Amino acid sequence: MRKGGESLLNSCSHCGHRDGLKMEGRVEIFVYKGKTLIDHQDLKNIILFQGNGEIIRTLSTISPSTKPRIINRMAVGDQGTIPADPTVPKVPTKDLPQLIFTNGLYHEVYRKDCDSRIITINPGSTFNITGTLTIGSPLVTTATTTGLATGMTVVGIGIPPGTVIANINSSTVFTIGPLSAIAPGGAQTLTISGAANEAKFIATFNAIDVALTAFSNPSQPRINEVGLVIVDPTAPSGLVRTAVTAPTTPPVDEVVMSIRTFKSVPFEIANDVSITIRYTIFMN
Repeated sequence: MRKGGESLLNSCSHCGHRDGLKMEGRVEIFVYKGKTLIDHQDLKNIILFQGNGEIIRTLSTISPSTKPRIINRMAVGDQGTIPADPTVPKVPTKDLPQLIFTNGLYHEVYRKDCDSRIITINPGSTFNITGTLTIGSPLVTTATTTGLATGMTVVGIGIPPGTVIANINSSTVFTIGPLSAIAPGGAQTLTISGAANEAKFIATFNAIDVALTAFSNPSQPRINEVGLVIVDPTAPSGLVRTAVTAPTTPPVDEVVMSIRTFKSVPFEIANDVSITIRYTIFMN
């Protein structure tokens, strides 16, 4: 686990994005029980376990043989009473939103392949566009928003440093932010640079498939931790893996990427819990 910027930059220098990495990211977690949204977290400036380098390699994956570690699995855990069974995988957790490392542990209940892994890559570039702004409004009108993406930086006359594209409203209109970034009116040349690269991981955990004995309190099974797992697709077990239930030891080539706490969700039979993790890296 690390939080320092220098080691993080060094960790991803092999992936070709060293000079373009900003020390910031955004993690969103969506937790559904059945069809009801139980919890949504939107956390900014998150440094994940192992550093952003692994995420960037995931985003830039073209061939598994050349990018040997990719995120393909998700794990859920129970931050309850630590089980006496020493073979149950245990992982350190963080307090949120303070992001302070603690000595707390959760034990891993289940890990499985993600139902889907959606990667959006916006190549970093710098170009100029003509944008028309209205005094007191964050909206910008241009000939076309093709090639623009949320998170790209916007530089222009009267536009405060750090302003980014907050939203693509239509084929000709986009919003700049933060909301305080209200520029003078009129048409001007805007310099657009960077991109927001995203990776979205979705997994559904079915209570029928998870042994109650895996929970710290089998009579009231609950899950409240989630982690991304990086795997080596060139390993003998391959990319598609058999689901692992505690206290079975996970494959040795798998590493838990991040742990996030969300509201405790009762894990009742016939009530699936679906979790989506969306991680965004802002490039410059």
